[in-house]
Amino acid sequence: VSTQSTGSFSLTSRCDMESKSNSKYDFLDAEKTIHKFWKDSNIYKKAKEKVANGPKYYFVDGPPYTSGKVHVGTAWNKSLKDMLVRYKRMTGHNVADRPGYDMHGLPTEKATEKELKINGRDEVLALSLIHISEPTRLLS
Repeated sequence: VSTQSTGSFSLTSRCDMESKSNSKYDFLDAEKTIHKFWKDSNIYKKAKEKVANGPKYYFVDGPPYTSGKVHVGTAWNKSLKDMLVRYKRMTGHNVADRPGYDMHGLPTEKATEKELKINGRDEVLALSLIHISEPTRLLS
C-alpha cells in the first residue's frame, strides 16, 4: 500500500483506495479532506514563511471575470497562473501574489450607459454617483 502520513492525515494512492472497496474514488470528499488539512495545518502560511528570504517574484493577477460568468478561456488562464505561482514558490521564490483591481471596466461602463439610456462622459458626469453606482454594481 502506498501511503504517506502527516499527523492524522494520510494520502493514499487512488489505486490503493479503490482496491480496498468497490466504491469509486470520491473527488469531492478528497478535496474537502485536503482543504481541511491545509487550513488546519496553516500550509499556505508555512509555504510563504519557508521562502520568505528567497528571490522576490511579484505577481498581480487581474480579476477572475468581470461579467459574473466564467468563460472556459478564463478558467484555463486562471489555472495556468495558479500553476506558475505555485511553481515559483516551490522553487524557492518569495512570491507576492495578490488579486489585481483593474476590473477592465469599459464593458461594464458601456452596459451601464445603455441601461440608463445615456451616452458619453458628459452625460455620466451630469448624474450623481448614487444614480450611477448601483446599476454599475448590478451589471459588474
